[in-house]
Formats: sequence, C-alpha cells, structure tokens
Amino acid sequence: MSQPFVGAHLRTHVAMLGRGVADRDVGEVFGQVLRLMLAAPGSWLGRYPVGNTGRADVSEFAVMPIPDDLRAILGDECNAASATIDG
Repeated sequence: MSQPFVGAHLRTHVAMLGRGVADRDVGEVFGQVLRLMLAAPGSWLGRYPVGNTGRADVSEFAVMPIPDDLRAILGDECNAASATIDG
C-alpha cells in the first residue's frame, strides 16, 4: 500500500526491519536492509512490484495480487496499477 509514496514505503520497511530484529530473524533483517536500499529509488521511479508484501520470504521483485478488501480502500489508483497484474 505504501509503495508509491517514498516516505511511507521507507517507514514500512523500517518497521519490518524492527520486527525482524525483535524476532531475531536474521533472514528478515538481511531482507529488509536490502529492501531499504531499493525502496526509495523504486518509489521515485515508479518501478516497484505492485501488491508485494515486502517480507523477506517473498522475492523483492515478485508482483502479487492486491486483495479485494484493500482494493476497495485504495480506490482507483490501486485498481489501475493492479489491472496489469490481473490481465
């Protein structure tokens, strides 16, 4: 949900990094550090994988469907972005 917005996108990955540290999950910490390096440029350039959950157990490049309940909240911008996913 935060991918188009640089600040929100970075804050989301910082929160995920904090969760990884709290859980002592080395894979999540490493994955979030990588994502923090990619998040700002991806948001600025509009090159991010729509719908990606951002967790380290998912490829940072994997496009994922946006659940219908979130589409309803996000509105037209989300629906336009995800139209390319759904075909």
